[in-house]
Amino acid sequence: MNKSDISIIITGPIDDRTFEAIDSYRSQGFEEIIVSTWDDEDLSLLDKTNEPYKLVLSKYPENIKEINNQGCRFFQSFTTFKGSRLVTKKYAIRSRSDELYPDLSKFFQNMVEHPKKVHTTDNGFWKTHRFCFSSHLFGGKTEVIREGCFMMVLNAERNLFPNIQLEYPEQCFGFYLLLAKGCDIRVKHWKQAFYENVFITPCKDLPGHLHSGQSFTNYKFKRHTDYPDNRPDRHQIEQLYQSSEEFLC
Repeated sequence: MNKSDISIIITGPIDDRTFEAIDSYRSQGFEEIIVSTWDDEDLSLLDKTNEPYKLVLSKYPENIKEINNQGCRFFQSFTTFKGSRLVTKKYAIRSRSDELYPDLSKFFQNMVEHPKKVHTTDNGFWKTHRFCFSSHLFGGKTEVIREGCFMMVLNAERNLFPNIQLEYPEQCFGFYLLLAKGCDIRVKHWKQAFYENVFITPCKDLPGHLHSGQSFTNYKFKRHTDYPDNRPDRHQIEQLYQSSEEFLC
């Protein structure tokens, strides 16, 4: 696997620093950058970059009140799915428009060493919730990302597994990404499934990472350094999974 085999999908609302993510990922050697957002966003904010990128715009569904969008689960999965449809590479990494990872070297290295796993970080990978998968930054085979997010969209629209109780969007990502890999955690215990299928790269191994405190800023993004320090909702390392081995504890 080379960086030329990986596409970056940036999803979410556009702000005045999203262009930095495009510049950064291109400078790190990722050739295909896709921005997937909504058609009411101020796209002129992306004019600050001179780097090439693909853009896919989505309309908010008219029946949004009938859709389960708790925790923005529909918004996240839909824009990721739409972005994944433009991917031409075997692997994809999904990032957020309000965050920046200026050095993905370790994340990339771990993907090279564990190409069959779904990769993520410890950012919000809570120990207190069952099969809670961190969705701030994740990657794997494009077909897994695409199929997992598509099923998550269908579930939010109540067209797939309407009776499954998934309290948080992070649980949705954990359930459906593994299901896309052929692992059903309704049959197999989730901790064993995560141990076998998920790889965690701690944010401390991603220098310069600027993470979002968006939930405390009314979606006016403010980036913070050195996760989890300085995050307003006070994430604590001891509350987060740092490696797959911890699932066996």
